Order: sequence, then structure tokens, then C-alpha cells
Amino acid sequence: MGKLTLLSFLASLFIVSSTTQAVDKKLYSIADGENDPSRRYPNGSSYIMWTDYDATFSNYRRRAVIKFDTSSVSNYTLRGAVLNIWGSSGSGSNTTAVNIYHYSYDSWSDSSIPYASSLGTKLGSVSVTKVNDVSQARKYDISLSNMPYISPYDNNLSMALVANSGYGSYFVTRNGVNWNGTANKKPYLTFRTWGETATSNGSFDDGLDSWNINSGGGTAEMAANPFGDGNLAKLTTGSPVGITQIIDTPQDAFYINFDYAFLTDTGSLDVTLTDRDGGQLLVGQLEAGDSIAEQMSHASFYLQDDSWLYLDHVTLGLQFDGASGSQVLLDNIEFSDVPEPSSILLIGLGGLLMKRKSRQA
Repeated sequence: MGKLTLLSFLASLFIVSSTTQAVDKKLYSIADGENDPSRRYPNGSSYIMWTDYDATFSNYRRRAVIKFDTSSVSNYTLRGAVLNIWGSSGSGSNTTAVNIYHYSYDSWSDSSIPYASSLGTKLGSVSVTKVNDVSQARKYDISLSNMPYISPYDNNLSMALVANSGYGSYFVTRNGVNWNGTANKKPYLTFRTWGETATSNGSFDDGLDSWNINSGGGTAEMAANPFGDGNLAKLTTGSPVGITQIIDTPQDAFYINFDYAFLTDTGSLDVTLTDRDGGQLLVGQLEAGDSIAEQMSHASFYLQDDSWLYLDHVTLGLQFDGASGSQVLLDNIEFSDVPEPSSILLIGLGGLLMKRKSRQA
């Protein structure tokens, strides 16, 4: 029976100081411009788009509209969105408050800019400060709430920017990126997306499909379960060998469950998570015992550290090392919101290790 340990309390803190959630998709605008009932720029070549404020004529003012093609993220559940745009307050005001609204009308282009007279849900807001020249326009990263808003008909998302104070503001359009020092200031939207939070082929019914093998000389292969039915993965050292899979972590605390059996009295198995910035968490370690396994055992690691929840593109790794010829079997690898009753390991804010119970056949 294997012995289950964590390398040390300090090893459990092998986390980068700030685990970051990287952005999956960057979408550049496909149409933008300014509009009002009497003044429009239908030629699609306007360099800036204005938002004017007039308390007396609140329904009769210039507004900026912007549209994005969201087809590349239409199959995802959106975890958040940020509007990235360059702009300035207008000449008559040092600061302008700007609100961003969802605009449900999507059938427009640079040459047919509509007047956004009917605004939808408010998505966000920003305070825009004044600069002396458009070439000095500042970048604003505006967090949007109440998402997602993707049209089921055309996979487009339109927004209207409306000044709510001061004399107004202006923003660089996608057509103005090569004008007067505004290069590389094309508006874009960043989406954080949610993928699968379940391992793929964790029972190895399809061999090692969906798993990446990392080896400098050891082997990872599918093998028949010597203690029961079905297939499993067998790792053999010659040098360290591991299997990995990229996955998203759940929003709430979860368990990493799997079955294992050491076929030798040597070897150790590290269980790790690695974020896409390279920060790594050593979840725990399995060590071979003094006797050869006669059945599969089970491990459940409970992860409740907020910095490792709700992340995309996390690499789950199981890395095996030891004397040449050491062997371990792995099966039924999964993320779950419930543990197997046989064993529970708590990996929390401090990386505490709790006592493991053996599961009998």
C-alpha cells in the first residue's frame, strides 16, 4: 500500500504570488463611429467618435457606437469582458463620465451607423480625463457586467457609449489607428471564457487520448487493469515521466480524485496544477510503500484556495519519478465537487495535509 505525503508545508505554498487569469480572446471592432439624429459620418472613415452631454436635450445628443464579431466565443460561457478603448474628455471639460450600454440592434456597419435612441442594459462606466491632443489619448480598460450579450442570430455584440456629465468625450475609432499618432489604438474587447471543468478520458477507455506525455526516457502506456475490468495508465520510470491535461478549474472548491497502485516499492508521484503564466501548485505526493499493491487505492485532494479557483487553461499534471523501472498505475482521474468516501486530503489556504484512509477492495 502506498504512503501518501505532502513534501512539506512550504512546498504546498509553491504558488506564484499572484495567480492570474489570462484572457482567452481578443476581439477587434468590426464597425464603429458616432451618431446623432442630425449629424452622422456614413463614409466609414471617421477617426474619432464623440459622445456629447446635454442635460436639456438628453435624448438628442451624439453617441458613440461600436460593434464586435463574437462568433469565435459563441460556444463558450463568458466569464467576463473588458472594453479596451483610447479616448479623452472633450475640450470644455477636464473629466467626463461615460456609460456603456448594450445596444440590441446589430444590423449596421460603418456606412450605415444608426442612432442608438433605445438603449439596453447598462454594462459599465468610466471617467475619461482630458488630454491636449488625440495622439496622447489614454487607454481605458472598462470592465463590463451583465454579460454575456451575444446575438443568437448573427453572433454580433453592439454597444453605445453615452456621456453622462461634462461637455462630452471622444474615442479613437478603428479607422483612426494610423492618424495623428493613434497607431495601435484600435478598440478591442477582451473575453474571458469558460471551458470544460471535467477531465477528458480520465478512465483511459480510449488509451492515452486527450493526455500529453512528458518523458525523458520513462514510458506512459495504456494497460489492462490487473485488479479488475477496463484499462488504465501505467507509468514506468527510466527518467521522470508524467501525463498532463489542460483544463479549467471550477468556480467553487473541488476535489482531484483518482485511483492508483504502485507495482514496485520505489517511486513517487507528484500531483500538480500549473497556470498558463507558469505558476505551479504542488497539490500532493504519493510515495510507494514497503509492499507491492494488491489492489487499487484512492486519493482525493480538496482544493479550496481562491487563487486556484475559476481559472482557465490550467495544466493538471501527474509526474512519476524514482529508481529506474519503478511503476505506478493510474485510473479514474477526475475533478469533482464531492470526494470518494475512502480518502480526503485538504489542500487549503495553508496546504494542510489530512490523514488518509485506505480503501479496501
